[in-house]
Amino acid sequence: MQKIKLCIGCSPVAAIMVCCTLMQTVQAQTRTITYDEAVALARANAPKLKVAAAEIEAAAANVEASDSWRQNPSLSLAAGPRFAEEETTVDVMLGLSMPIVVGSVTSDRRDMAQAQLKVAQANSRYLERAVVQQTTLAFAELLYLQHRQAIAKHNLKLALEVQDTAKQRQNAGDVGALDPTLATVEVARARAMLSKLRTAETAHIGTLKWLTSLDEDVEASGELASFLSSDGERRISSKLALEQAKVSVFEAEREVAAAASVPDLTVGVAGGIEEKDILVRGTMAITLPFVWTGSLDAEVADARAAAQRASADATSSRIDNDIRLATTRSQTLAEAVRQFEQTGMQALEEASRIATASYKAGAIPLSDLLVVRRELVAAEEEYSELLLLAARARIELRAARGEFESTTEKEKP
Repeated sequence: MQKIKLCIGCSPVAAIMVCCTLMQTVQAQTRTITYDEAVALARANAPKLKVAAAEIEAAAANVEASDSWRQNPSLSLAAGPRFAEEETTVDVMLGLSMPIVVGSVTSDRRDMAQAQLKVAQANSRYLERAVVQQTTLAFAELLYLQHRQAIAKHNLKLALEVQDTAKQRQNAGDVGALDPTLATVEVARARAMLSKLRTAETAHIGTLKWLTSLDEDVEASGELASFLSSDGERRISSKLALEQAKVSVFEAEREVAAAASVPDLTVGVAGGIEEKDILVRGTMAITLPFVWTGSLDAEVADARAAAQRASADATSSRIDNDIRLATTRSQTLAEAVRQFEQTGMQALEEASRIATASYKAGAIPLSDLLVVRRELVAAEEEYSELLLLAARARIELRAARGEFESTTEKEKP
């Protein structure tokens, strides 16, 4: 930790400058995290998952609210003549009675609320899978950029050494001014590439910080090659589970619509006699079947459920195809990485070492050395890019196999 001493009697301007320095030191802190830590932080802090958790709570509250009404209210209308003679009054009325379906608690409405809760839960698992996949990709790409920066730093170091050698040979009269100039241009190119990679790294760090909700900058710890292997087992796809859960919602909507489209219509006759201090009343009623036009809502829900079933079936069949394609792509790129590692790299590194020594001894011109150096750097960059492509393919395969689904097991790259 950096320590800053404050002196008694120092000027306010100096004190402010010291405080600013301290704040910059705190803000410049970098946290090194592993892949497992990044995934755990994303699962706990990703903004998308927090929104999904809130939607689950709202759906659960809706299930509880569905039990707030125990019965439907009823609307009754009655009309008829009244006969009055001296102290006796006789009423005869014909009436209708029908329940009004308002969001009361029938078993169908409760089932629909529970189906909506299952959809919210399935959507949360699907979003979690997507967040883990996105975090894995961001982590792998950050490792790639760190590897590219290591190559660029090594290239810059060698370019500076060549520049010093060129200047020494010029001072000795072995070469003219062209060699130091070419060496200086090579140093500038190496520095420009390093700056470009650092800028790209900043963007990927921002993505990882957003996914994990970390305030400080992050540095990835690990090897990109570790993403080329996976021993995870295939799990049920959260995407398919979400599609199936939506089917249940439409089916529940159909039941609610069907219940509301066939209300109980009651027809009755009521009468009463009032004489002095005696009152007698009576009612006779019968419930008749009556089809309400709301039955169209049930047909719409049926159609939506059928469409959703077709979508779920299509998702199920597409998963197997995606796994086959991702497996082929992953295996092909992994084999290309192995072949690249076994041939070419070591020979180029040895050629670069020999060419550098030869130039220092005056056996070859600087142009030959630069050609060898550029070939080596290009090969290292191609290898790094091939490694990233293979890692991406493996990540896509893991996602297709459901290895990023919510689980208590430890995620492995």
